Amino acid sequence: MTGLCSLRLGDLKAVSEVRRNNGLRKTDENDVKALRQMFYEAPDLFQPLYASSLELEVRALAELWVEMAGIKKMVKHTRTVTASPLAAEAHKVLQRYADRLTTRIHEKVMELPLYSMAVERLGLKGGDTSIYHLPRHHPLQNIV
Repeated sequence: MTGLCSLRLGDLKAVSEVRRNNGLRKTDENDVKALRQMFYEAPDLFQPLYASSLELEVRALAELWVEMAGIKKMVKHTRTVTASPLAAEAHKVLQRYADRLTTRIHEKVMELPLYSMAVERLGLKGGDTSIYHLPRHHPLQNIV
């Protein structure tokens, strides 16, 4: 999943240590470089702001779903090109797991108050939360 996420650094002294170890002066630009280096080397030093464990789980499951969708597409193409029984079986298995993952994501995301309120106010039903499937008279339908 892409987007912005606000993070909190647990130990602010760590930034000055990274600057000192790399011979950098204290500037905003150098702080950004130090924070980026710290995040890549030790992401566990950072904590997301305003993200519950449920939100983090939903994000991780959604990222997994995106990766599976890409693999599933590749396997489907292989199945089409080669007519291999193994590719057909792999596609069926991946489809089954993708469906299970979709159901799980929907169950989890409906536990998030803002999401469930949006689904309710938009008049969406079941697991289909796509704006493309809104009734024609729905005010948001004109946005798409």
